[in-house]
Amino acid sequence: MQFSFFRQSNITEQNYERQMLYRYEYKIETQEEDGVQYLVIQFNKDLKTFKFVEKLKFTRLYIDFCNNVVIDPAPNNVTDLTINKCDLTKLDGIKKMIQLTHLSISDNKLSDIFELRYLINLKELHIDYNQIEDISSLAYLPNLEYLDMCVNLIRDLYPLSKLNLLQNLRALKNQIVNLFPLKFLFGLQFLELSSNKIVHIDSLTKLVGLKRLWISENIILDMSPLNEHPNKHKYNTKTELVPTEMEILYSSKYQSIMETSENLKHMKYLEQSIKESFAELKVKFSQIVAQTTQNQILSTQQIAQLLQNFEIGQTQ
Repeated sequence: MQFSFFRQSNITEQNYERQMLYRYEYKIETQEEDGVQYLVIQFNKDLKTFKFVEKLKFTRLYIDFCNNVVIDPAPNNVTDLTINKCDLTKLDGIKKMIQLTHLSISDNKLSDIFELRYLINLKELHIDYNQIEDISSLAYLPNLEYLDMCVNLIRDLYPLSKLNLLQNLRALKNQIVNLFPLKFLFGLQFLELSSNKIVHIDSLTKLVGLKRLWISENIILDMSPLNEHPNKHKYNTKTELVPTEMEILYSSKYQSIMETSENLKHMKYLEQSIKESFAELKVKFSQIVAQTTQNQILSTQQIAQLLQNFEIGQTQ
């Protein structure tokens, strides 16, 4: 496999042949995929034309750390396009690249991805580390199998509700609350939803194809809907399918516990860390519940202080 690097230069239509003559070339021993060549362009100050790509007949194009990238004219021979860390704010021109099957536009400054709706042949899409709120354009991508949209501002998953071929969804660190749109995506095998605002997980019960589920750092009140999941006992660690209730609580950045006796049952393993029995804790917290407003949520610091006071009281 041959990688051709264009570095620290200004590639224009006029000088691309000269750049070809003075480029750095690397040969990497690896598995060939039908002898396909990859063109890698890095650290260019100005990349305002893609005409040279068509002339070079590359089908896979990787662009990293370039400024002023303009996808015009859109190369019609590229099926695999990566434009990462290029401060992209617009996707003008990309709608003409309907032959794309793999697209990565990670770590840019994108908020509008409307033009992606035209890329109906996409199978793999990376839009992580941007500023995206609206993903309605993704509803028009019926062939999508892999979607990474981590670290954005996404709240609504409804546009994904009919992506029946979707197998892998990564959506950690967003603003997601409602999982109902995922209810009938029976093809999902890998689902990453950590660091959101999820409270209820009932919608995941029918996703029997799930192999791994990441769901820590949320505000989940009840894990019982997953008790009967067929894969529950196959993957039972913090990062894989259905962590235990205590692992969920410990890994939650909110560390919040609803002040009801019902939720105290999830605290049975705290005795190892605070050296008190579960029965004593239940009595103590029941007293606290009686003195607090219904549905009040204690902060991590408040809980820690209460436990510390309780432990001190026991030693006196």
